[in-house]
Amino acid sequence: MVGKTSKTLIPLFLFIFLISLVNGIDTYSQNSNIDISHPVRLDGEIISGVECNITIYYPDNSVLIDFQPMTDNGDYFNYSLNSTQTETKGIYKYVVSCEDTTNNLYQTDSFEFLINLGGVEPSESRTQTQTRNIYIFFGLGLLFFISMFFVEKFPIKLTLFLLMAWFFLMGINFSFVSIGDEVLNPTVENFYSFFLTLSFYANYFIFITIAILWLITFIVNAVQINKQKKAGRYGFEGLQQF
Repeated sequence: MVGKTSKTLIPLFLFIFLISLVNGIDTYSQNSNIDISHPVRLDGEIISGVECNITIYYPDNSVLIDFQPMTDNGDYFNYSLNSTQTETKGIYKYVVSCEDTTNNLYQTDSFEFLINLGGVEPSESRTQTQTRNIYIFFGLGLLFFISMFFVEKFPIKLTLFLLMAWFFLMGINFSFVSIGDEVLNPTVENFYSFFLTLSFYANYFIFITIAILWLITFIVNAVQINKQKKAGRYGFEGLQQF
């Protein structure tokens, strides 16, 4: 802080207070338009004649925005980023510098925000919820796998096998979706994206296969029942003639 005056410039006072309450980090969706906003106070009051500039760094510490002026909206300062500037996932660091030329005061503070796929801040409770969902799907898949050993009819056994594969696939999908909110190596992320696309088509394959299987089973059973009725009728009539 510069200046010996008893007045103290406290940029971003309200923001710092809120952060202490939520104990988190601002999180935004990848490839979205975002607004970085901060109130500026002098002795707890809104004042005029204050100018603020912002410098933003990519997650690799290269410069995204180099000391550009923020927009003064009266009770807060704002800077907007477009979707092309938020296409990289990770933690962005930025520095806000505010100057009160009237009182010859200057303050610089640094902050962070997170860009991930869903725009949801990672948390322990959210991770636990996703983990439970994964366990449920894998548990149901295991249940269908065990059930296959207690049936003999081929259509039912194959249906159980396909449902087992689907539940295991959904469990893996949940794992990949939860990982999508983390900061990963682009090569690994591309692999997960490819697998999710592949599993999307696998879902259609599994349920179409089940539908075709039971349609064929229904037709075959209907034909066999019809043959048995005819055989029973003709056999009874032949017995009477004999």
